[in-house]
Amino acid sequence: MSIDGVNILQGWMSDENGEFKAESLTELEKKAAEGNEDAQINLCALKAEDAENVEENLAFLEKHVSTGNDRASLFLGVLYHEGIAKNNSDGSQKILLPIDKKKSESYLENVDVEKMPNAALMLGMNTWFKCCVCVRNESEREQESDYEKPTAEDYIKGEKRLISLYEIAGKNAIEDWKKMAASWLSLLYAIEDTPVYNLEKSKYWENKA
Repeated sequence: MSIDGVNILQGWMSDENGEFKAESLTELEKKAAEGNEDAQINLCALKAEDAENVEENLAFLEKHVSTGNDRASLFLGVLYHEGIAKNNSDGSQKILLPIDKKKSESYLENVDVEKMPNAALMLGMNTWFKCCVCVRNESEREQESDYEKPTAEDYIKGEKRLISLYEIAGKNAIEDWKKMAASWLSLLYAIEDTPVYNLEKSKYWENKA
């Protein structure tokens, strides 16, 4: 499971009731055994997230990243974003994969967001939290110690990421993502003493949210 107990990948592959929407785990395993590459990558990522054979499954994903596979790169980005842990009988956690936001972003930034829009969502979410939430609320930064204080470059890069998310959401008719991206852009432009500070743009995006 992820360190905070929210399994992002399982959520992406499940329906509103938490059930696998496209195929059962058994069917996924069957397709993987038949050599379906997407099924193999999905299965390895889900097993890693569930703290099963973590090193082996991460190595499998890394192998596919080296060949330019966007799906594997996206999933590794998510796994390093959330970390992997196993619950002990005494209620404590054994960390199997520490959270590493920098490594997460390095994988996500290599994904073609036109093919894998969820990578744009993850990068946008990271920008929102690092550059907006933690800046406005210092207690949040203390709790989320894996987020470093944003630099001027982070704001410039973050602006591009959020605009990209908004555009990708529009192309894929994902209205919730469009509203989130617009809201996050409004917050980003409203932060003083940053290279992107612009109240006019902040108001513009607020009206689109």
